[in-house]
Amino acid sequence: MPTAGVGDPAAVRSVNHRPTRITGFPVPADRRLVFDPGEVWHLSYFQQPETRAWLQRWLT
Repeated sequence: MPTAGVGDPAAVRSVNHRPTRITGFPVPADRRLVFDPGEVWHLSYFQQPETRAWLQRWLT
């Protein structure tokens, strides 16, 4: 997920000039797992040990 898509409220487009509200967004910083740009791409995200550890923490 692009970082701006989960963390930047300005990245959410408005509809008919009214702000769009999406429940749960932006995702709080303490709930995000952010990699350096270029370090991980979409299809390798779940191969990362950090991703698996983060998911395990969320699910327990």
